[in-house]
Amino acid sequence: MNYKLLNIANFLVTFTCFVSIYYCHKNIFDGANNTIFINAFGAVVLVFSNKKYTYSYKKAFLSSITAALLGVIISSTLSIVIKTALAICICILIMALINLKYPPAGAIVLIPLSPNLQIQNLGYFFTIYPTITGLTIIHIFLSIK
Repeated sequence: MNYKLLNIANFLVTFTCFVSIYYCHKNIFDGANNTIFINAFGAVVLVFSNKKYTYSYKKAFLSSITAALLGVIISSTLSIVIKTALAICICILIMALINLKYPPAGAIVLIPLSPNLQIQNLGYFFTIYPTITGLTIIHIFLSIK
């Protein structure tokens, strides 16, 4: 397959993946700004577009769950500036210490800090839905790719 066709195929798979994430989450978060979930997984472009990046579902899963839990824990403390800085820095530190490198985790950690009450009301359930569901959809589409 030539390079241009491969790029077009990657585009179609990526587009379908993100539309699937949106509609999957739309059914649960009725009336919410569902694009926040798509934005968190936006760094997945590294996985879809970079041939040298080795995707590990285990590392993606562990780093995303770690980031989601950390975001939920930090969301109930301090001012938005302090908790945003802490969430990002602690997430980077934990991923470095346990050798997990998955860029979307840096965005996932910030979602529970948003002022969206539907997200805040999820509490620790946020780690399961939308985090695990989004990862599962991405993994399925990466398998297709």
